[in-house]
Amino acid sequence: MSCLTTTSGVRLVPAPARPGPDGQPVERVGIWADDDPVTRRGPVVLSTDEVAVALAHCGEAPSKWGYRLLDDTARKTLAGVAAVGRGELARLVERWRVGNELEIWPAGYQTKCLRQADELARKAHRGPRLN
Repeated sequence: MSCLTTTSGVRLVPAPARPGPDGQPVERVGIWADDDPVTRRGPVVLSTDEVAVALAHCGEAPSKWGYRLLDDTARKTLAGVAAVGRGELARLVERWRVGNELEIWPAGYQTKCLRQADELARKAHRGPRLN
């Protein structure tokens, strides 16, 4: 399994896709860092929707163009997972799928966060040659 390590030591690994609520495959990525208290023991596997919601709750607003660097996006994803918690993150994604977006996207960053989540997963699935 190929692992992509960012400049600050966050590791990304592709995870097998799983069927979503509509039956379509959902892309997933494993993410962890040795210095992160939440992921110290191993990767947290997140769907791209969970990455987007974690980014929305990381505590820092994206710039006009989103988070420009993969390392920045990965660190903010870990911060969002730590801030919200893994179980709450899954619950928020389920609520988003039902249609209550106000709590999910507190600052209105839905498009930017979804775009960044797709980019993070795409780079993780392409492997270490991007580093």
